[in-house]
Amino acid sequence: MTHTLHDYPFGPPSTKPENKRYISAGVNEGQVVYLDRRNTVAAANALNETHAGRVVGIALETRSGGKSIEVAISGSVTHAKWKLTPGAKCFVSSGGMISHDPPSVGFVQRIGVAENEQTILLQIGEPVVLGG
Repeated sequence: MTHTLHDYPFGPPSTKPENKRYISAGVNEGQVVYLDRRNTVAAANALNETHAGRVVGIALETRSGGKSIEVAISGSVTHAKWKLTPGAKCFVSSGGMISHDPPSVGFVQRIGVAENEQTILLQIGEPVVLGG
């Protein structure tokens, strides 16, 4: 797989995972999560502009509300149920999902590039609020 410099606006990311622990608001493994006003992580939604700039990573486990959860904040993340297009850019979608197509309303935030069908090289970009 070949990436060009413009694929990484902040320089090539490390593939070494970096994780952080948060308190869950109830999320599933593989969901893109944002940090809410209670300092808990919940499923990110690109249609909700209040989530713009608050996306922190991808949940590495499924946890109910109030439980500690590990979240990948950078590096390579693999999830067996993803069906990504290798080499394609990945964006926040709704319900914590990942999309290769940026939304047309809400906000656009790139979260990385698909390395293969089940792995994303996570590098969270700056959001662009579209309105809607």
